[in-house]
Amino acid sequence: MPDLSVVVPVLNEIDNVEELVHRLDLCLGEDIEEIIFVDDGSTDGTVALLARLHERDPRIKIVVFTRNFGHQVALSAGLDFARGQAVVLMDGDLQHPPELVPRMVELWREGAAIVSTRRRVQRDAGFAKRLGAALFYRFINLISDTPIDPNAADFRLLARPVVEQLRRLEERQRFLRGLINWTGYRQATVEFDAPPRAAGRTKYSTARMVGLALDAILSFSRFPLRLAVYAGLLLWVVSFTYALYALYAKFIKHSVVPGWTSIVIVGALIGGFQSILLGLVGEYVGRLYEEVKRRPLYLVAETWGFEPGDR
Repeated sequence: MPDLSVVVPVLNEIDNVEELVHRLDLCLGEDIEEIIFVDDGSTDGTVALLARLHERDPRIKIVVFTRNFGHQVALSAGLDFARGQAVVLMDGDLQHPPELVPRMVELWREGAAIVSTRRRVQRDAGFAKRLGAALFYRFINLISDTPIDPNAADFRLLARPVVEQLRRLEERQRFLRGLINWTGYRQATVEFDAPPRAAGRTKYSTARMVGLALDAILSFSRFPLRLAVYAGLLLWVVSFTYALYALYAKFIKHSVVPGWTSIVIVGALIGGFQSILLGLVGEYVGRLYEEVKRRPLYLVAETWGFEPGDR
């Protein structure tokens, strides 16, 4: 009995989606209940191609956003619409091999509520990207109580209880790798070698990757706020020490030290710290502001293949 949903966020993947559907069908066949493509603002004809694929195979379903809301939001929308007892999240660029899904399903049937994948090799990742990712994951695991595998991918299988718990989380700035681990359900892991992108260009620019890293740090740690306390204590010690030295120079040595340089240096140091810390506090306040506005996480322009009440 088919009980598997596959969720694929896409953005300008017209050259990849047909091959992805073909390979999924070869690997899983009748085990697939639905393949949900979440279009995140494509402009290259991806939606039209998906509509033709839906006419040929009604298991292919489509959710079209009104605009680009981002990869993590598209994955979350797929979870909202998916109805299978297990839901596979994967990208549409063929860097997540469909041939790995049967093994993930097998581990789920053996009792794992979350089946994660870990990349052994990512052939099209440059040195700068690998270094940045390594530093980010080392830092986030140092300051957060939710451990995250540095080589983990968004390619995962989630059992229905995990999906339902994730759907209850309403935060706007989402980092699904962290949220999934936060749920604490039993996990299994499958390793794979990520092939190069089959066609098209990556949608994760440096700016988007930095933004995702910032979302992860601010969502899963209060360390930046604690940093304000630590920096304040450090500045207090420095200022107090300098004040003792100034009193010593005035009343013991009876010499007036020309203080212009030191004043400028201390003033610049304090001002710089204050600017950084105010910026960090502002990030948290801004995110609180986004949360309390209670806007929808995404807006849907149209759908194909769903029945009323499927969401």
